[in-house]
Amino acid sequence: MYEHQPSSWGRRVLLQVFGCDPRALALFRMGLGLMILLDIGLRWPYLEAFLTDAGPVDRAMAASLLELDYGQVAEYVWSLHFLSGELAWQQGLMVVLGLAAVGLLIGWQTWWMTLICWILIVSLHMRCPVILSSGDTLLRGVLFFSMFAPLGAWWSVDAARSTSRSGTLLDEAEVPEPVLTAGTAGLITQLFCMYFFAGVAKWNVHWWEGDAMEYVFRLDIYARPWSSVFLQYPLLLKLVTWATLFAEVVLIVFLFVPWQNPWWRTINIMVYYALHLSIAATMEIGLFPYISLVGWLPLFPAAFFNWLGRQGSYASWLRLGEADRGTPTMTTEVVGRDWMGGLRWLGQCFAGLMVVYVVLWNTANIPVGYDGDLRQRLNLTKEQFVQYKSPRLLFSLAMPTGLRWVGAVTGLGQHFQMFGVPPWHSPWFVYDATLEDGVRMDLLRLEPVSYDRPASSLRAISGHHWRKLHDNMLGYGIKGLQQRVAEYKLRQWNASHRAGKQVVALKVICFAQQTGPQYQGQPPVIETWYDWRKPLDTIQDLEKLLERNPDLLPGI
Repeated sequence: MYEHQPSSWGRRVLLQVFGCDPRALALFRMGLGLMILLDIGLRWPYLEAFLTDAGPVDRAMAASLLELDYGQVAEYVWSLHFLSGELAWQQGLMVVLGLAAVGLLIGWQTWWMTLICWILIVSLHMRCPVILSSGDTLLRGVLFFSMFAPLGAWWSVDAARSTSRSGTLLDEAEVPEPVLTAGTAGLITQLFCMYFFAGVAKWNVHWWEGDAMEYVFRLDIYARPWSSVFLQYPLLLKLVTWATLFAEVVLIVFLFVPWQNPWWRTINIMVYYALHLSIAATMEIGLFPYISLVGWLPLFPAAFFNWLGRQGSYASWLRLGEADRGTPTMTTEVVGRDWMGGLRWLGQCFAGLMVVYVVLWNTANIPVGYDGDLRQRLNLTKEQFVQYKSPRLLFSLAMPTGLRWVGAVTGLGQHFQMFGVPPWHSPWFVYDATLEDGVRMDLLRLEPVSYDRPASSLRAISGHHWRKLHDNMLGYGIKGLQQRVAEYKLRQWNASHRAGKQVVALKVICFAQQTGPQYQGQPPVIETWYDWRKPLDTIQDLEKLLERNPDLLPGI
């Protein structure tokens, strides 16, 4: 093992703030593997739609989306999934990712499994960015820094094979030494960046006045039934809004206080676990809350595991002093061997630079403007809007344009908002298809057409990624995306239905109900995304069609 005692005051401070217990890293490793496996399971049914050229987001469309996200450095974005547009290739990559995730879960060849998972997760995310969420961004970030942390040093196959020591949760024979690497610093910093900069994005009038969560819980496309319960208690909504803002802007900063740091970690863990469990109960937003819960595992204090091992009292867990720790070390080893041979220090230096890079990237991306209706959504005068944007423009200087390619290559390019500007509309969608036999079906809900607002937009669209796609189609300025999605749904229907049930006309309509308190009772904004009718070969075909579908006459 390559280690040295942290003799100086500065090193002790770094260990307090950025050190991690190996058992916490082991749980984190298992959680990462599990999250990747769950992600594969959620994506697998929709691989054709989102990863092949047969779907609406083919490789050309994906490249256009990446240009929107990365601008001039989009050319540096890479993805193995771009090598082929065939389903078999995408399935093969997902199988490899799944095998690597299993290896990561059990801690077999941990570093190599982490590397493979990072490569394939970045590749997967870059292939279809329009369905990504903050949870995906966090997963990419923590996987990158995991390559520079000893995830396999405890409760792993590697540990059992290399040291003949297999720790168990209730094993009190050994208390492992806390470790400090650039990787552990990166894991903590990445988590901080997600919350703090999402809190900065929330620094606007809706969050200050406590109205933001009302807007969020009215977003039917993600809201679970429990959201409607919260809407019945306006004061509680305001308290939740302010508490969220406080936690993200203030409380999270205390992770970097070296004095009694385990206390601050414990308080943050309890607050954010309560936050994410509440999110999971009230909002259907994919794996985001669960990935976030896993992201906190490296910060679990050593005393937590020692308490479990001793089966002591709750008070003994909170006695988070140095007596509960082993001898602290600063190390770059993984399971007692020289990490990456003679390149271990070079790797740690690189990871340390990337920790700084992530902070600068997020600082430079502090929002200065979201879209053309930002001023209206924040209810600002022209003068107030100028004052809102001007100081934020200075933050863009934190990241020189010439260095942004690094974020594109490493997958560390990120932008956390998490409802920074609350949604001001709740959309629903109707794919009004007329069949050859005259029946009208909604190709999205797979039920008879109704233009009424559904009881649950969440249930009207199957799958989180399809919901995320439709939500993003409201904001992405990509020409032709709505048309490609409509044509894909049309092809899917016709391929699975016999003659007489084929689609002869399709109209896709987006309804956006404004959700603010001032808009209650107003009609929704209606926009037609797609309008198509099957070309007819003969007059006889036209006569037969109109006989079955007289409603089509005005459009012909």
